[in-house]
Amino acid sequence: MIRAELMRLVGFGPREILVDARSSDADVRHAWELLVWGEPTAVGDHSEIGIVADEIERAILHSLSLVLSPDDIHELLEFVRLEAPAIYASVGMNPHSRMGVLNVCRELLRDGVSIAPFSRIVELVGSREYLNQDPDRAVVEQVRLERRRSIVTPLLQNGTLTVMEMSLGAAAACVEVDSASDSGDRRLNQLTARLASDLTGRDRPIIVAPPGTRPSVSLVLHQVRPDAIVLDEAEVRIEAVTLRVDGILGRGIRVATLASEPRRVWRSAIAHVHGDDVQVLEPDSDAVDWNW
Repeated sequence: MIRAELMRLVGFGPREILVDARSSDADVRHAWELLVWGEPTAVGDHSEIGIVADEIERAILHSLSLVLSPDDIHELLEFVRLEAPAIYASVGMNPHSRMGVLNVCRELLRDGVSIAPFSRIVELVGSREYLNQDPDRAVVEQVRLERRRSIVTPLLQNGTLTVMEMSLGAAAACVEVDSASDSGDRRLNQLTARLASDLTGRDRPIIVAPPGTRPSVSLVLHQVRPDAIVLDEAEVRIEAVTLRVDGILGRGIRVATLASEPRRVWRSAIAHVHGDDVQVLEPDSDAVDWNW
């Protein structure tokens, strides 16, 4: 059984997330950066893994007390020099300048270059605690979006998750029901019957919903498959029948998720997230791959 703990660690802020001491030294060294991710499947269901993930990520960001090292900055500069020489030549940068780092990341995004490998850098320089002011939200949110995309990749590759693209018509039915439309009942019955058939035998499917429909789709889908994940189309890229997810895991970011039964595992987690004492969360070991 792999154990993840929420505890106080001297020098790293009030809340940290650690893996069990039985893990390797490398795991222990980087365990405070552990992020557990999932998508809530119903509005108001506070036992869902996605709610817990948001709380854990918030705890991590508010606990950051590290500063950027010269090696971090030089790694970013070297990446830009090799992958985007025009940006390297045009953006002046002090190695210890927050705005220099963010300007480089912004230019990379504009040119379509993934900055996922530097999510830790951007979150560090963008954290409220480190800067004592509001971060550059646009860049930080883009980093989180790319990281979320990256999390899906290994789950698809190892067969844990399957993907379906939801049509505009099906999403419209969900929106009608969510809006209490009088004509929604019949369409909802047809939709849930089709979803129940399509999702039979699938392992925790991912549903890709058209932009802006994710909350409604999640609400309706919960009646059929409470364990499903619903992503906005803006978070993924669909080409033919293949889901291509851009970006890679950021350096030092360890990611784990559960293959099944998230509510059973995380039901009591909310009560633990804000505690100062050691708390234990126990996902099934077979569902967690620490070697991505």
